[in-house]
Amino acid sequence: MMLRWTRTIRAAVSIGSFLLLAACASSGAQFPVQHYVPTTKALLPLGQLDLSNRQLQFAALEGQMKLQYVGIMPESAGPDIAGATIYRIKNAAGFFRKNEGKDAFCSKAPLWVAVSSESGVPAWSSEIWVGLLTLEDWASFKHAQDRVCLGGDYVRTQG
Repeated sequence: MMLRWTRTIRAAVSIGSFLLLAACASSGAQFPVQHYVPTTKALLPLGQLDLSNRQLQFAALEGQMKLQYVGIMPESAGPDIAGATIYRIKNAAGFFRKNEGKDAFCSKAPLWVAVSSESGVPAWSSEIWVGLLTLEDWASFKHAQDRVCLGGDYVRTQG
């Protein structure tokens, strides 16, 4: 009887924690801006990355991307990107116009940002992977046919 009660409590706490995290991600909650440096050589020209659940900014590009949480990348996307948190870039066209042709940036306007980490919780991870997607429907991403226009690893800095 005690074992059944313990399992019930654990399940309730796990579900509650998941729902709280989902509510924070989809609500108006503002996570603090975190600062990251690229560890992927191709991203070094873009410099430091400043990221929260509402904005993304590369040091070498003009302006910042305004973000809106839209979901989690499905397993069908493939092992590299499945489970990533996906954000819509609300000012995609304007941001692209300001930065078109700059070194290491996309050749087409990115519409989505994918953020993932080994822990599965990028907002609290010191190491993340960030990718920018140009396809119209992010949920239709397929590993064999789609690619990120920019992507790589970052490490959080102090401060």
